[in-house]
Amino acid sequence: MPFSTRISPGWSGLARLLGSDDPEDTPAEGFAQLFRAWDGLRDEQAALGYVRSTVVRLCSNRRRHLLVVDRHLRDERPGSQEPAEASALKRFDDQLVAAVGGLTQARRTAVVLRYYADL
Repeated sequence: MPFSTRISPGWSGLARLLGSDDPEDTPAEGFAQLFRAWDGLRDEQAALGYVRSTVVRLCSNRRRHLLVVDRHLRDERPGSQEPAEASALKRFDDQLVAAVGGLTQARRTAVVLRYYADL
């Protein structure tokens, strides 16, 4: 692979801003998926875009999963637990995460990709 696969703070920062509850492992999974798909990649220059879109998809899927799990937990034990998404976001005291956290998933993705990833 012609580029560094080292996970920089930029990759984990992207995952964190997209609402990942595990911002270090999400980019690692993105690079693992790139490695598995490397032979099928038509253009090696598109590799980082592949990882970026994989990270966006993984974050979105994870947030959706946490919402479903939270809904089922609330149905079983009403009022006993705080939503999983809220507790995951409380771990971060970064003001930017708090500001972006109020957006819908689609708007959050658009804002993060535009201003954080310069796309």
